[in-house]
Amino acid sequence: MALTLPFQAKAWKQVIILVTAFTIGHAVTLVISVSGWLVYNSALIELLVPVTILITAASNIWRVWRHTDQSGLRTNYLYALLFGLVHGLAYSANIKFSLADPDQSILMPLLAFNVGLEAGQIIVVALTLLFGLILKSIPKLTTNTWSVIGSVAICLLSTRMIIQAEFWSQL
Repeated sequence: MALTLPFQAKAWKQVIILVTAFTIGHAVTLVISVSGWLVYNSALIELLVPVTILITAASNIWRVWRHTDQSGLRTNYLYALLFGLVHGLAYSANIKFSLADPDQSILMPLLAFNVGLEAGQIIVVALTLLFGLILKSIPKLTTNTWSVIGSVAICLLSTRMIIQAEFWSQL
């Protein structure tokens, strides 16, 4: 949601590319992690997930506050790809449990997971764009206002997740 808030419904193709960039990012780290090529601290990754969400939402607010034009939205594509890498590591902890049979190929479960995740993300994005379109019918509620309102809510939720992260108890 945080990635899509700055976009209008008519930019749905750009948003699909954005979601796909995120999927590519997490697909890469899913393969690397599930294959055993990368070992990481899962509590740290679970902390970094809401951090990436907070950064994205805060950049939406910053962009509106600084009156950055649409060209500033290109950073969202970079965020989507890079933050997808982090989210992929978080997903990998869950998908490893479904790969109990060591003789089973990881290709099909990973492909199914990524296709399902992409479909789910597209549904969330479509609902976010639709909700934004409905809200923008309210006089004086612009895309920027909608982006800030949604981003503030996301900042608050992600900050709470950061504070409650298991990582802090390991220090």
